[in-house]
Amino acid sequence: MLTRLITAVSGWLARQRPDTTVVWEVGGDRITLPGATGAERARLIGILAARHDDA
Repeated sequence: MLTRLITAVSGWLARQRPDTTVVWEVGGDRITLPGATGAERARLIGILAARHDDA
C-alpha cells in the first residue's frame, strides 16, 4: 500500500513546479524532497518504501 501511495504522489510531484517540496514521514523516518532531481527522489523514496512497506 505504501509503495502505491508513494508512486502516486511521486507522479504528481513530477508534474509540479521544480520548487515544490514534499515531506514524507513514516514510522519516525523523514525525508524532505525540495528541488530533488527525479533520480534523487526515486532513490530516496525507494529507500523509505523498502523500510516501511508491508506488502
